Amino acid sequence: MKILIPEISNPPETFLQRLILGLAEQGVEVFLATEQIKKGSLLNVHEKIRTVWKPSWNVPLGRKAFNITRILLLSLKKGRIKDFLKALRANSLREWYRVFPVLDKPFDLWYFPWILSAKDYLPYLREHGIPFVVSCRGSMVNVDPFTHRGEGTQGILREIFSAASVVHCVSRDILKTAEPLGLNPNKAVVIHPAVDVSFFSPPQVLHKDSTIHITTTGALIWRKGYEYALQAIAFLKQRGYSVHYHILGEGPERQRLLYTVDDLDLCSTVTLHGKCSPEEVRRVLQKSHIFLFSSLSEGLPNAVLEAMACGLPVVTSNCGGVSEAVTDGVEGWIVPVRDPEALAGAVERLILDKEMRLTMGEAARRRVVQSFNLSDQIPAFRTLFERVSSVS
Repeated sequence: MKILIPEISNPPETFLQRLILGLAEQGVEVFLATEQIKKGSLLNVHEKIRTVWKPSWNVPLGRKAFNITRILLLSLKKGRIKDFLKALRANSLREWYRVFPVLDKPFDLWYFPWILSAKDYLPYLREHGIPFVVSCRGSMVNVDPFTHRGEGTQGILREIFSAASVVHCVSRDILKTAEPLGLNPNKAVVIHPAVDVSFFSPPQVLHKDSTIHITTTGALIWRKGYEYALQAIAFLKQRGYSVHYHILGEGPERQRLLYTVDDLDLCSTVTLHGKCSPEEVRRVLQKSHIFLFSSLSEGLPNAVLEAMACGLPVVTSNCGGVSEAVTDGVEGWIVPVRDPEALAGAVERLILDKEMRLTMGEAARRRVVQSFNLSDQIPAFRTLFERVSSVS
């Protein structure tokens, strides 16, 4: 079976790298449409993972002119010069630039890990009857359609839902959110995110420290609700607890968070680690006592699953599908969204009760091993892809 992933970041997110590598290890040929796979990626190590040359549009003008010339010559070679000229006349050169490199290649199906990335390919996919699968992961479904530009996004989602062979949802919650936007539930399949539980695992020896280390991982973006977490940390500090808060991730809200840290007098209490490798994330998680998650909107966050796999109890806002992984009072505590007092109160309970902290951490580890294990997710995706390709 040959699968094309026509839109993917370079290098891909770690959870996608692990999925792609897992599929390759099960004999699936995975083709990534990109200029090249960057060094250091997990995807450089398997013969079943290949690239299809697809140039980036956002490059300097000279490089873009070179790429367009190359596409023109390849169009001549493949007998598609009329299509090239048609794209020029229709002012759709950018679409041709995006689609041409993957034309006429024998793939069994296309897979779009991010649903809205299928938008520009829809005319070609429909015209040629190509089976494709899209994933509903988070903000593209539960945030973007409800902003001031949401009507346009809703229309695009309806088109994609209608045309897709199957729609993968990362949680039952996101499936319910997508239904009013045009998703036929009979076309949807829920496959939860998963983590490598052999990589993300509890420390061999518990970290002993009089200071309680609290950690959050995730991009520094508004919907992660970091200001509510920082307010909660400030409350704990005011109550006299010795805590240190670690934020792992990078993004456009970094300056705002630095200002907030200073404004709340938390400079000695908070560390912004920036972008971290999986190994660095694991190291910090294994030295932590509690995982704090204050997000406003989610699908089902890998960050929470990685922390649970490392044996951490979770204090989380009740966002998206997080309750499908964390049971309130079992693997951690679930509190209302945008409630720093409640976040602080739940963390305080874990600070005061070490036995509860350890018991919930052990339950969190068991939950991920049993229900969110990468070794189970990969066969589920392979079965899904095989079903779609056989029907086509």
